[in-house]
Amino acid sequence: MRRNTGSRLLIVALFFLGIPSIYSQTRSDALHKAVAFSGNLADLTGASISGATVSLEASGHSILWTTADLTGHFVIEAHERDYTLRVISRGFKKYEQSIHLTEGAISKDLVLQLADGFVAVCVGPIPHQIETRDPSLTATLPLNPLPPLKLHERIAR
Repeated sequence: MRRNTGSRLLIVALFFLGIPSIYSQTRSDALHKAVAFSGNLADLTGASISGATVSLEASGHSILWTTADLTGHFVIEAHERDYTLRVISRGFKKYEQSIHLTEGAISKDLVLQLADGFVAVCVGPIPHQIETRDPSLTATLPLNPLPPLKLHERIAR
């Protein structure tokens, strides 16, 4: 009988100790309303950037982050406050901007610049001729086919 009473007292004590933390969480959440922050990432040509890391940071600590999908779209649920928006993607310069999120849904499309030493490459069919917009050149210029690129070539040791 004594064991039962001790266990009950312990459960009751833990219950009452947990009430203030539950109250403080619900009260703090009520003070900060949720904001849906979304957008699209693209390069200077308008091509979507997938796989980029998008983060919202406050006071130097990474609060929330997500990864852009295949179309460059991202969504982050956050609270109203001031943040530093950071976007990091391989081959592009780091994007950084101070923003203030307010109640409701906010959408922001971002354009990332290529990092130094990187060049844009368009993959697609190679045209047989290139037309020029220079009026002094009246004919089209022939384009010799390029040799295939060796991607991920392994070196035998």
